[in-house]
Amino acid sequence: MKILVKSFHPSIPNWPLECAEVSDDSTASEGQLLLSTEEYRDYLTAHQSEYDAWVESQRIPIVCAELCDKIAMEAQRRIIDITGATGVPVDKPEEWVPKQLNLQASFCYLLLKKMQGTSTSADDQSINQMLGLWQKVAAIRAYSASLQSRVNNGETVDIETGWPS
Repeated sequence: MKILVKSFHPSIPNWPLECAEVSDDSTASEGQLLLSTEEYRDYLTAHQSEYDAWVESQRIPIVCAELCDKIAMEAQRRIIDITGATGVPVDKPEEWVPKQLNLQASFCYLLLKKMQGTSTSADDQSINQMLGLWQKVAAIRAYSASLQSRVNNGETVDIETGWPS
């Protein structure tokens, strides 16, 4: 018996995709290989590194996506923490949306009062506090985007340190 390699993997150089056991008197067509069992084993061994490199190349995007998800979750956790919101699970951002909308609505209302000239000093203080909060949120989001970009460029990053406070 011999091994007929009928086709090769389109993404992995020299790696058999479709093989069949054939009789010793069979012939190979153009683009095919006809090997003894021992030759086939040696062929696979010789090309194992190409296969391993391809497998590793497929794993990297999955690892990057998982790490980027962790970075996004850490950013969300930090944003929730600086707002002083309590009882908001980081893994359920839909529960955070109403709180964020309330903050935005309050901010818009206070800005409208300021533009109309009817804001009090307490309103102005609240506006300044909210501006500071949104600046911190923007800094966290920018840092998160930077980390995710670096991960996608193949860099190793530490997601525990370096965050803006």
